[in-house]
Amino acid sequence: MVRGRWWLYYPTFVLACLNKETSLLLPVVMAVWMRRQVLGRRHLVDLCAQLLVGGAVVLAPSWAVRDNPGAGLEWHSGRNLSVPFTVLAWLRLTVLVAAVVLSLASIRRAPTFLARGFVATLPVLVVAALFFGYIDEVRDYYEALPFIVALVLLTVGRSLGVQPRREAGQLA
Repeated sequence: MVRGRWWLYYPTFVLACLNKETSLLLPVVMAVWMRRQVLGRRHLVDLCAQLLVGGAVVLAPSWAVRDNPGAGLEWHSGRNLSVPFTVLAWLRLTVLVAAVVLSLASIRRAPTFLARGFVATLPVLVVAALFFGYIDEVRDYYEALPFIVALVLLTVGRSLGVQPRREAGQLA
């Protein structure tokens, strides 16, 4: 996606959307990363195409099983807000919060794609998990995980004295 190799990206994107619906956040990451450039005709067409393809891939299985019993979405906000967490759940939440704090420590020095990807995915996933998932489950944050891991590694590397190369396009 970053290099414009759409012939490789689209098949991967379709598989990602089949695997997990929140892969639809990839076009959002693209839009946040490109900022004003995304308003150009070529990039806007790519963004719309991704949203249409991803939306079709995500909605097709739901439409195919629309007559089956059960709800399309499960609401878990009551459970998440009442905080009936086990010790293991509190441990998972602690690890998630620690990873986010370590990520934020390096966000200004991070390559643009990592910083903007983190900002574009994590807040959406946290809000979605609050209402539709279990806020303490790591799997609800898989789309943000590559950004979090890379940012944590930057923080740890910096504390160990390892300096990453400066690349063009980094946040100031």
